[in-house]
Amino acid sequence: MFPEDYLELLGLLLVDDLVVHTEALTLPHPAIARRPFVLEPLLEVWPEAIDPVSGRPWAEAAPPPGPRPVRIGRVAPRRPLGYL
Repeated sequence: MFPEDYLELLGLLLVDDLVVHTEALTLPHPAIARRPFVLEPLLEVWPEAIDPVSGRPWAEAAPPPGPRPVRIGRVAPRRPLGYL
């Protein structure tokens, strides 16, 4: 369980083909296709991802304007972390 102070830091963008619209949560995040720093990495790890609302592949979304993601090197740990 997360302490209450940390709940606002948790951001969910997409959970498989789940569609949720509540006051507290909207899935998929409505701005995925407008944010290159979200869309490009999503397509890199899941190129066949489908927008569960429209039924269209995310890859067909028009490239959004704005800054592109910048690769800074390896960020994943080389070995599993014991607490995860």
